[in-house]
Amino acid sequence: MVQKVAIIIKTSFPFGGAASNMVRNLSYGLEKNNIEVFIYVIRNINENNKYGGKTLSNKIHYYYVNPVPFSNSFMKKTTMWVISILSLPAILSHIRFKVKAKNILLYDLDYPYYFLPILVTKYLLGIKVYNFIVDFYDDSKFKESIKDRIKKALYKTQLIHFNKLYDGSITISNYLYNFYKNKINKHNLLIINHFINMEFFSIEKSIDLNPKIIKIGYFGTLSVLNGILELFEAFNDLSKEYCNIHLIIAGVVRDKIIQEEINKYEENNDIKRIHYLGNLPIEKVPYEMNKCEILVNPRRKGRFSEAGFPTKIGEYFSTKIPTVTTSVGDLKLNIKHKEHALLCLPDDSKDLREKIEYLILYPAERSRIAENAYQWARNNLEYNKNAYRLLMFIIRNNN
Repeated sequence: MVQKVAIIIKTSFPFGGAASNMVRNLSYGLEKNNIEVFIYVIRNINENNKYGGKTLSNKIHYYYVNPVPFSNSFMKKTTMWVISILSLPAILSHIRFKVKAKNILLYDLDYPYYFLPILVTKYLLGIKVYNFIVDFYDDSKFKESIKDRIKKALYKTQLIHFNKLYDGSITISNYLYNFYKNKINKHNLLIINHFINMEFFSIEKSIDLNPKIIKIGYFGTLSVLNGILELFEAFNDLSKEYCNIHLIIAGVVRDKIIQEEINKYEENNDIKRIHYLGNLPIEKVPYEMNKCEILVNPRRKGRFSEAGFPTKIGEYFSTKIPTVTTSVGDLKLNIKHKEHALLCLPDDSKDLREKIEYLILYPAERSRIAENAYQWARNNLEYNKNAYRLLMFIIRNNN
């Protein structure tokens, strides 16, 4: 019987990005299934994160293994990287003998220099290691420098050859599942799109002081790949016809061109209907989301969107606010147009505009679509149910 599970994550826990969101919600889901969770963060990217152990709840413990905080200094970066790799056998020994857990989950450790010390140590200690496969990077992610060419070769070696050597692999999309189904024994392969804490986002709606205004929201990383430029273009076009619409955006800005667009809107008093809230603390996100009438996921097409699954879809659906999303990846396979969301073509601001306009013109449709989306997320993304599925997968593989 599984009573304890350890998770090793590269960076950012309990808050800080997509990786930390998934691992945090997975941990809460395991806790709800009466599992004690021990999380090891092997790279310290925040000087405020002190070396040593902390607790997230009574049954969730996490450790910052690396005493060297992130720095652009070559020496500090190199030191942190070396310590991260060399610490892995010690971490697995701590898990096996101190924590007394026999099942380990890996998240975001997608290079051979992490895999090899883990592989050797796991056999020596007799423990099971399961790996989350959450990305499939295009070559464009890597530069043409010698360093990046080596990194790309290592990444592809891990992706194609080494990932199949774990005791089990969990993918987050059909794209990744199909890529591995002929490389990994089906018994050792599982697909789970996400672990979403739906109660966190399904709060009571805010009372709108100006009910005539329709707020369109985007909450997530502000990047070109996430379709923010198409969203700006669609909104600018819509705002010529609808003077009562406002665009609310929040999240980390990843690209210079996005920041330039935001600066332009903030400096121009004639277009004050686009509001950038900054990178909100996690606890404030649900309240700002629930002030909106429409939520948008304008993600562009590409291998990254086929292989991944957007966290924001689960969060949006949890609010019971209707969503407009591009038809990419598992969304085009599982989400039905005008039943769970309005699906639009990726990289197409005109089609995005039309789908947003549909929800503006037909407010009666919003609640029906949003309720269907909520039920779909409850059945497919809810963290308690999916943590249970993961546990059953581990138990089956242990037998």
